[in-house]
Amino acid sequence: MLRSFEYNYVFISKIIYQQANTSPEAVLFSHENSGVFQQKQLIASNKTTPVQERGFVFGGKYSIVINFVLNLDRAADRWKKFQTTWNHLGIPYERIPGVDGKGMSVADVDQSILQTHGWEPNPALYGRSTQMTPGEIGCGLSHIRAWQKIASLSVSNDFDMHCILEDDAIPTSDYKNRLAQVLSELPTSAPADILYLYRFKISPSGHIPVPEVKHSEHVNLLHGTSGFVGYCLSHGASVKLIRMLPVVCSVDNWIGLELLPRGNVSGFASRQNVLTIDGKVPSLIGQHSWL
Repeated sequence: MLRSFEYNYVFISKIIYQQANTSPEAVLFSHENSGVFQQKQLIASNKTTPVQERGFVFGGKYSIVINFVLNLDRAADRWKKFQTTWNHLGIPYERIPGVDGKGMSVADVDQSILQTHGWEPNPALYGRSTQMTPGEIGCGLSHIRAWQKIASLSVSNDFDMHCILEDDAIPTSDYKNRLAQVLSELPTSAPADILYLYRFKISPSGHIPVPEVKHSEHVNLLHGTSGFVGYCLSHGASVKLIRMLPVVCSVDNWIGLELLPRGNVSGFASRQNVLTIDGKVPSLIGQHSWL
């Protein structure tokens, strides 16, 4: 029987690499019941978390090792629905408790990790300064938590990737086959950093098309925001993202409109969505407050 694993762990929010063969200095946060993040400085050990299963979808050099699912503790109904939707596939997944931005204040967030008073790089929104919503703050910190989890895993193949899913993601009927096809068309000269499994035809703001260039029959190069419903991330990319913190706007725009266009990470997207969205599940992000 498929088991889902749940973890409550502190997470590395920023890693500063020193010389080769030395331990990374890490800044750890723990999420207390009060919602306040408490910073602790320490030297992380060289130990990594072993991966229990080596892949459930393979395509060319690439394999997807495990799905990490972001879900708030107060959203038990969404978690139950996710399990009902995904368990029949027989693939391993782990629940990562999401960071609940509800009730958090600016003082609760380390601005070197995520700038709550950030700026919007989307040209359709004129680069205005923005106050992140509590939902955006929680969303950003939740994804950072998932990146840390991936960064902590042992690596036996640089082409291994892990999926990060939000709890409203729904697999297509041919999820495994479609994902395997897309993986087989990713570049092999060097590992891809990020692969989007769901992409918007236009930006989430509804103003501008999502820039894309055809890479292969089933894969596009991506140079724009495409939402974070579900994406695959390599181990190397998780380390890159942590090193480039802070997030300066909504986390999907930070990667799609800041890092991808600059070439800081390499982004690809399935030309045909591998995932869909549960349209009956309300968004927990909220509305922007412009400054």
